[in-house]
Amino acid sequence: MTWLRDNNTHINKTKESGVSQVDEVVSVLVVGENYKFKNQPERLKYIGKNWSGNGYWHQFEKVGEQGVWCELLDSDLLLIEKAH
Repeated sequence: MTWLRDNNTHINKTKESGVSQVDEVVSVLVVGENYKFKNQPERLKYIGKNWSGNGYWHQFEKVGEQGVWCELLDSDLLLIEKAH
């Protein structure tokens, strides 16, 4: 499986089937808005991009809980989507 970056989209192309699937990447995160990992129910609130020991990370807390629950790099944003 290969990932190719083109502006704000990622193209997932499997070698076996030759099928391409385009996934939108969250390009603008809004502090206080809710997001979730794709295909997961847990809702996360974006609390900002901060320096955390070894670089800048996008930080999220679980909705209803306080404190950083997860941190993502810019390259990991393809794993999340806006929660509706």
